[in-house]
Amino acid sequence: MSEIDHAVDTTVVETEAEVHATEEAYQEVHTETHEEESLIHVSLKPETLFNLGPIPVTNSLWVAYTISIALIVIFAIAARNLKAVPGKFQLFIETIITGLYNLIHSLTNNEKVTKSVYPVFLTTMLFLLCSNLFGQIPGLMALEWHTGGHEVHFFRPVTADYAAVIAITLFLFVYWQVTVVRFIGFKGFSGKFFNFSGVIPFGVGLLEIIGEFAKIISLSFRLFGNIFSEEVLIMVMLAIAPVLGPIPFSLLGLLTSVIQALLFPMLILLFMNMSIAEHAKGHH
Repeated sequence: MSEIDHAVDTTVVETEAEVHATEEAYQEVHTETHEEESLIHVSLKPETLFNLGPIPVTNSLWVAYTISIALIVIFAIAARNLKAVPGKFQLFIETIITGLYNLIHSLTNNEKVTKSVYPVFLTTMLFLLCSNLFGQIPGLMALEWHTGGHEVHFFRPVTADYAAVIAITLFLFVYWQVTVVRFIGFKGFSGKFFNFSGVIPFGVGLLEIIGEFAKIISLSFRLFGNIFSEEVLIMVMLAIAPVLGPIPFSLLGLLTSVIQALLFPMLILLFMNMSIAEHAKGHH
C-alpha cells in the first residue's frame, strides 16, 4: 500500500507541477498579448486633448483649424502680391487654381455652373487634400498626448473623424440642392420628387427622395472608411515593425489621400450636374 500511496503522491505532485507550468505559460502569453494590444491604440471617435472652457479640443479639431488658417493665410498672401510676371509662389498657386478649375469645368461643361460652384468645390478639395496629406508626415501618427492619466494620439486626420466628414457632406448636400434650385427653379426641382400624375411616377419620386438621402450615407462612409482604415493599418504596422513596416502602406496611403480628396467633391459635383442636365434635356 505504501508503494501505491507513494506512486499516487508522485503523480499528484507531477500533475500540480504541470498545471502550475501551464498557468505560468498562459500568464506570460496573456501578458505579451496585452502588451502588444496596448501598442495598438485605435479609437473610432476622436480623442480629447484638452478643454477650452466647455469646448473639448480633440486631436482632429486642432488639425481642422490649423489647415483652415493655413489655407486662408497662403491665399491671402498670394492675393496681395499679384504680379504681371508671376514668381514661383504665385505661379504655383495659379497652377493649382487653373488646374482645378479645368477639372471642374470638364465635369459641368457649363461655364455659368462652373463659375458658380468653383469656389466651394475648390475649397473643399484643398481642405480634404491638405488634411489627408498632413497625415502622411512621417512619425506624426506616433505622437502621443498625455491627458487624464493616459496617453492619446496627438494627431488624427479630419477625414478620419466621422463627425467632421458627415458635417462636410451635409453642407455640400444642402449646397448641391440649393444650386440645382437656382439653375432649374423650384418647380423643376420639386417635380422630380413629387409627381402626382400616376401611382408609378409617385412611387418613383419617393424612391428618388430615398436615393438622395442615401447618397449622404454612401459618400460620407466612402471617405471616412478609406481614410480611417488607412490610419488603422499604419498604426498596426507601427506596432509590428516600427521602422520599415509603415513605409509601403504610407506610399499607398499617399495615393489614396489624393484620390479620395478629389473623388469626394467630384462625385457630389457630378450628381449636381446630372440634376441640372436632366432638367435642361427635358426642356429641349
